[in-house]
Amino acid sequence: MGVVEFGAVHKEVCLDAVPTARIGDFVLVHVGYALTLLNATEADALLALLHDLAAEMDS
Repeated sequence: MGVVEFGAVHKEVCLDAVPTARIGDFVLVHVGYALTLLNATEADALLALLHDLAAEMDS
């Protein structure tokens, strides 16, 4: 188990699928499970996409 940060929110998640994850790494999380490691470029692109999607849903 490990703790991940979602902005200002910290959640405990299962890291069994990403045993090489270390502090400072980016992971893709779904329903409490870290599924894969992301590099910084992938993480930035995914965050931008999610922000755009949230903005679209708000309009």
